[in-house]
Amino acid sequence: MRAVPAGDFTMGPDPFGHGASTDVRLSDIIWMDETEVTNTEYVEALQWAWDNGLVQADSLHVWDDGLLLLDLGTGESLGGEIQFSVSEGLFSIVARSDTTAAGWGPGSAWPGSYLAAEHPVKMVTWYGAASYCDWRSLREGFTPYYNGDWSVSGAHSPYAAEGYRLLEGYRLPTEAEWEHATRHDDGRLFPWGDAAPIGCEPLSNSTLCVGWTWAAGSEPAGASALGFLDLSGNVLEWCNDLYTASYPAGPLLDPMGPTTGTRRVLRGGDFGTAPITNSSGVTRQNGLPTSARPWIGFRTVRSLN
Repeated sequence: MRAVPAGDFTMGPDPFGHGASTDVRLSDIIWMDETEVTNTEYVEALQWAWDNGLVQADSLHVWDDGLLLLDLGTGESLGGEIQFSVSEGLFSIVARSDTTAAGWGPGSAWPGSYLAAEHPVKMVTWYGAASYCDWRSLREGFTPYYNGDWSVSGAHSPYAAEGYRLLEGYRLPTEAEWEHATRHDDGRLFPWGDAAPIGCEPLSNSTLCVGWTWAAGSEPAGASALGFLDLSGNVLEWCNDLYTASYPAGPLLDPMGPTTGTRRVLRGGDFGTAPITNSSGVTRQNGLPTSARPWIGFRTVRSLN
């Protein structure tokens, strides 16, 4: 994990009008994963959760309390790289060979196979990402942030804890934290600066230049000023916030997003979309928290003060 300093910045504007610019102050230092959570990291935590009776699974799905966490099957189009042996009770990682009619997929991108263990986890819902945060917290002796409470409110705010948060566990970044980490500290439009990639420059895994994910953190040239990798492209990333089309008027102190809504914020673009339209540090997307897609993953944060 890498530190993201507290500070002031201007959030937005999204070039498509989904949130005009607003001034934000973040009062906490946070630590954020340098890369997106990988298949290896997710499977290790998922196996622990299974072994401790925290999830249910069959050959196609992982769920808890009736909520889909991970799609192990084909999903909407292509599936992810995690499979489950019902007879053995074991999760494992497999390189896939699928290719869509449009010519993208792991079989098209990596016809000679690839190290799926190092790729970002995909086909994970928002609930599956948030649950991973709690599994990781419990395994490391921290207090789980979600613990079955998926709400966003003053009583369940990522900024609500008092004092030094030595025992506070992992969670998903707020939208403001994600953008601050990406654009620090000069308001850049992309993690590496203001210039969008030309063609298939190795800055961002996007525009179907590869046609599937690459191993997390593969291209250091696309790093942010704080050293975070793959904030543009590879997979979209779940944020903690519920989605609303516009930011509230600023200045905002530690914004946590709306307290009601049906969709969650996604940030960062993916391997199939152009950086200039969907991978910049200001562009916003959203999805139902039950959505599992091969182009959606996540990374985690911890607050420390």
